[in-house]
Amino acid sequence: MKKSCLFIFLCCTFLHRAAGQNFDDFAKQFDSFRESVSTQFVAFRDSVNRVYAEYLAQSWEAFETQAPIPVPRKPLPLEDLRYVPDEDGTPVVLPVDTLSAPSWQNTETYTPEAPEIKTQPGHRSLQFRFFGTLVETSRFDEFSAIRLSSISERNVSDCWLQLSRQPWQPFLRELQLLKDELSLNDWGFYQLLAHAGDVYFRPAQINEKALFSVFMLNQAGYRVKTGRQGQRLFPLIAFHTDVYNTPYIAFSDGNYFVINSDKFPASEVVYSYRLNYYTAIADLDLAITKPFRLDMLPGISNLSLGDKTYMIEYNANLINLYDTYPQTVLSVYANTPLSSVTLKSLEKELLPYLKDVTEEEALSFLLTFVQQAFAYKTDMEQFGYEKYFFSEELFHYPYSDCEDRSVLFSQLVRRFIGLDVVLLDYPDHVATGVKLRKPVEGDCVIVNNERYIVCDPAYIGAPMGRAMAKYRNVNARIIALK
Repeated sequence: MKKSCLFIFLCCTFLHRAAGQNFDDFAKQFDSFRESVSTQFVAFRDSVNRVYAEYLAQSWEAFETQAPIPVPRKPLPLEDLRYVPDEDGTPVVLPVDTLSAPSWQNTETYTPEAPEIKTQPGHRSLQFRFFGTLVETSRFDEFSAIRLSSISERNVSDCWLQLSRQPWQPFLRELQLLKDELSLNDWGFYQLLAHAGDVYFRPAQINEKALFSVFMLNQAGYRVKTGRQGQRLFPLIAFHTDVYNTPYIAFSDGNYFVINSDKFPASEVVYSYRLNYYTAIADLDLAITKPFRLDMLPGISNLSLGDKTYMIEYNANLINLYDTYPQTVLSVYANTPLSSVTLKSLEKELLPYLKDVTEEEALSFLLTFVQQAFAYKTDMEQFGYEKYFFSEELFHYPYSDCEDRSVLFSQLVRRFIGLDVVLLDYPDHVATGVKLRKPVEGDCVIVNNERYIVCDPAYIGAPMGRAMAKYRNVNARIIALK
């Protein structure tokens, strides 16, 4: 903030002095002034990196890792999911709980104050594949010279200084432009950085690559620290939402999760440090607000319902990116928009059945489609562990379960009928509630004084307004969707 105020003051002073001069003289003087400010800012960043490197050279502390937060399991077997028409059909208002906020969240964002940095002339072009998409940047071979002779505090400090002397500003600027071009979120940007690291570092240089990632993420404004265990370094990342099945360290400013925890050694002690880099104020946000723009690797799912077959297309490159995703809260999956290819395919196959029908008939059709066009298995049966799906993943994998179907159903209802949907989250099950414009009879929940009719996409054969008997007296945790 102090630097911003100083910059504004200097600009105002300059503009006052420049008043009355012709445009050419003004432009030349302003370019000179801007170059001076840019030089001063770069010098300031260099000094900050030197100070932070000295901090990293101090003895790191031993921290105990916390046990991973388990993914809430939704293990209902198929035999519990078949609707029995002769059961008691008296409508009830189901009890609900309010939605609690995530334990650790930081909504601050960081906007770099550095002036725009253009690619330096003379740099060769570098191309690499990012989930099937050919991307191009300038080639910064200087990074390949980075070496860690050991992972002691002093050597980490020296490596940080090496990185700060390399052309990280134009490199980071180009990656941020690619992030925008591909419509990536924070996790997509992290993956883009990891793919670039694979270009500059050999497979055996896992420690150099880890420190490279932490350095770049810190410069970009993200709260990331370096962890050390045994002979390995790895990023510790603060996320905007809880991350499941991943060990973490509880620092005073929040939880930092161990990335690549499948390779995490058995010991529970990790060495790290408390002080964040001075611009590192933003948590890595796993929310996806717009579809990623990746080249197409065609995938096709043929779904049968009665005598009709629906052919739904999806992008397998997107599935591969989703496969890297940390398991996180259900709302992230439900609020992720469908990709354009899948959306167009669904529109082609489903919209003809939604024309010239009532709102209730349209909702009933979509509910039947999701209930009966997909084969059911629990995640434990299909994968051996709990796994939440993004909507596209239902068309890729052979089976899906209750929370996956509720995620897809909520997408279809919001997109094709324009109705509000909430998720009804139980300890071992997920269903949905839909707010119709005209009320209909059936089981419902009341959210913010509004009536949402129960629609259970996994309760096979059940009409709208019919909840499973076992959940009629169990409080549902309400997950509001955007």
